[in-house]
Amino acid sequence: MGKSYVGDIGTRIRINVCSDITSASGTWYNVLKPDGTEVEWDCMIEDYTKGIIYYDTISGDFNVSGRYKYQGEIVLTNGDRWSAETRMFDVYGAYQ
Repeated sequence: MGKSYVGDIGTRIRINVCSDITSASGTWYNVLKPDGTEVEWDCMIEDYTKGIIYYDTISGDFNVSGRYKYQGEIVLTNGDRWSAETRMFDVYGAYQ
């Protein structure tokens, strides 16, 4: 992921959870925005056996500049649920 700016749309945020998620029934990111707002972004699965999930940003996702923290969540069909490591990225204001 390259440098992101407030208002960007279509930025792909991808992580590898390093585990087979063939039996995943749900994936999402829990996101903490710089202003303290918490949101969930529903993820897509890119590769089930390698455990790669991603989210493409939409309008309103990058509405404030600063450091965003996010954590992938996976739910399997057997009811198991686990979290990936917390990761961070910065979103910049205009001309930064």
